[in-house]
Amino acid sequence: MKKIMAIFFICTVGSFAQMKYEDVPKNHWGYKAVSNLVKKGILKDDSYKFRGEENLKRFDFAQNMSNLLNKVESEKANKKDFIKLERLVSDFGKELTQSALDKNSNNIKLEALISEIEELKIKQENDRKLIYELKKKLGED
Repeated sequence: MKKIMAIFFICTVGSFAQMKYEDVPKNHWGYKAVSNLVKKGILKDDSYKFRGEENLKRFDFAQNMSNLLNKVESEKANKKDFIKLERLVSDFGKELTQSALDKNSNNIKLEALISEIEELKIKQENDRKLIYELKKKLGED
């Protein structure tokens, strides 16, 4: 039961959805939870009153819990999905590893090139200063 309640409350956090409940203002502490449950289809937004201060009937709780479990069941990965994923990792594991190694190698090369460019910029600035000083000595300023 604790797992079910945890799943229920985890699903209550999330983004805002437009609701037509006129008794749940946007600044209410429960707005986010109610809005998220409506957006996900767990609560039905079928009237203009949420009546959040009323006692919860066990039938209502059962209906909402059933909606939640149906949603979780329909969206979770199944054994076939995991088998496909394992097969893909097995089939393309070498390529994925090589790709990661290539990326790391390319990053190292890129850092070396950036460092070399910085050194060339410094050398270029020093050469400009030297040329300026030579021109100054020759009176070509």
